[in-house]
Amino acid sequence: MRPRAYSWPKGHWDWYRHLAFKHGVRTEQFIHVGGQVDKTSRGDPLHPDDLPTQIGVVIAHIDTVLREFGATLADTVKLTAFYAAGDGVDETWFVEAVAEACRANGLGAARSGPVLVPVPLPWLALPGMRVEIEAVAMLGEYGQRFDRDSASPDGVPDLPAPLNHALRCGGHVFVGGQSAAGGDPGTGALAHERLADALGKLGAAPADLVRLAAWYANETPSPVRAADFERHVAPLECAYVELPAPRLAPEHVVRVDGWAVRPQADSAVERRILRLDSPWRRPGRSAHVDGVCSDGIAFLSSQLALDAEGTVVHPGDLNAQTRLCVERTRALLAAADLGLDHMVKQTSYFFGEADPKDIVTNQTLRSSFYREPAGASTGVPLVDFGVAGALAAIDTIAMA
Repeated sequence: MRPRAYSWPKGHWDWYRHLAFKHGVRTEQFIHVGGQVDKTSRGDPLHPDDLPTQIGVVIAHIDTVLREFGATLADTVKLTAFYAAGDGVDETWFVEAVAEACRANGLGAARSGPVLVPVPLPWLALPGMRVEIEAVAMLGEYGQRFDRDSASPDGVPDLPAPLNHALRCGGHVFVGGQSAAGGDPGTGALAHERLADALGKLGAAPADLVRLAAWYANETPSPVRAADFERHVAPLECAYVELPAPRLAPEHVVRVDGWAVRPQADSAVERRILRLDSPWRRPGRSAHVDGVCSDGIAFLSSQLALDAEGTVVHPGDLNAQTRLCVERTRALLAAADLGLDHMVKQTSYFFGEADPKDIVTNQTLRSSFYREPAGASTGVPLVDFGVAGALAAIDTIAMA
C-alpha cells in the first residue's frame, strides 16, 4: 500500500460510538475529507436547526482537517454539500452562504476555489442537523500547489466566488452540480450537455469521466431516469451514482456532477473497467459498469442490494442490504488487486429519518468491515433509492 496519512484533529467531533473511519486521509496528491457536521467531541449536535451557523462551523472543520496535512481550503477541488431543505431553504442563498464561509475561512474572493454539488434532502442523520459537507483536495507530495483553471458552461451564471462550476487541477477535471433547469421538463439532457460543455472548456470530454453522479428530483418519472442512463451514461463506461434528491426542485429534473482524468499533455491514461462476476442492475436497465481504475485510483459505482433481474435482495432488512453492498465492494476491489483497507473515501446512503438509532446501527455495521485507521466516510439518510424496497447504497473510492 502506498504511504498514507490520516487526520483526527485534537478535540474534533466524534460519532456516538467510535468507528474505524477517520476525518481525513491523504494518499499522494489526494486528500479526502469525510462528511463534516456541527457536533461536539461526544457526538451531540451543536447549534440545532441554525443552518447559517452550521455552514460556517462545517467549512471551518474542513479547513481544520486539511491543515493536519499541510493543506488549506485553497487546496480543495470539490465540495459536496448535503443539506436539510425541508422548510424550503432557498438554494441560491445556500450556495452564497457556503461561498461566504469559504471566504471567511481564508479562501479569497479570486475565482480559484472548488466546485460545489448541493444536494437538498428532507433531513440529515440527527435531529437539528442541517448540513453535512465532504471535500476533496489536491496538494503536491512536497506541498507544491497545482496550477488551476476554471470554467462555466455557456448560459449558466457564475457561482459566487471563490466557487466554480468546473475546475482543472493537474490532470484531473472536476465539474460541480449541473441541472436541466430551463430545458425540456421531460428530459435531463440539458444537465448532461452543460457537463460536457464545462469539460470541453477545460480540455476534457465525457469519455474522460471516471465518476458521474446523478441526483434526480423525486417527481422525475423512472422512464426519464432510464432514458438518461441509456443515452448519456451507459456509453461512457465510468463509475456511476444515481439517487433521488427529494428536495431538488422539479424544474431541475436532474443534477449531475463529474470527475474526469485527462492530462493536459494528452498523454495516454490507463483505464480499466471493473465488473462483478455476479452482476446486478436497476430494473429495465442494460448492464452497467461497476467501477473503473484510472491514474492509480479505483472509482466504484454505488452498490445496491439488487440482483441481475433488478429485484431487491433482503427486502426490508437494512443491515443485510448494507452487508451485501460492502461484500460487493470487497469483490470489486479484489478485481482491482485492492482490498477494503485501500478505501480512501466511502459514502453510505441508508434508509431512515433523523434518528440516532438508525445511524449508529448502520455506522457500526459498516465500520466493522474495516481496520482502524480506515479512510474517510460520509453517512447520508435517504427516504427513497429509486427502487422500491432498496434501503442502502454505498459508493467507494480506493487507492493502492
